[in-house]
Amino acid sequence: MKLGVFMVLFQDRKLEDALDHIVELGVNVVEVGSGGYPGKAHCNPEELLKDPASIKKFKKAFDDRGVEISALSTHGNPVHPDKEIARKFDEDFKNTVLLAEQLGIDRVITFRVVPGTPLILSILTGLHVRGLRIF
Repeated sequence: MKLGVFMVLFQDRKLEDALDHIVELGVNVVEVGSGGYPGKAHCNPEELLKDPASIKKFKKAFDDRGVEISALSTHGNPVHPDKEIARKFDEDFKNTVLLAEQLGIDRVITFRVVPGTPLILSILTGLHVRGLRIF
């Protein structure tokens, strides 16, 4: 059995410290916040995407501890009525998808936060990443 946790619960700790604590608890799978409301305490896709070496270092922190990243998670509202807020959420989502592809992660967790607003991700973002599942 795999036991997982949402790493945002440990956002007050540095990545390595959080991972060490998670491993001590017997957890071997994590969902990592990567933007929007979950924040970017352990994973800032915009910064990581600037430097391939930083992506390798990020992944190594998990691999060295035997921890699997089950998904990246960015929750926001890319259809927010405030265009600047909408733009930031949209950028977080796009960067999360691009980082997931670089990390070989096939899941991005997201949800809309405005009741009744349709969210068609491929139309809003213009991104089509083969094999990526968006929940």
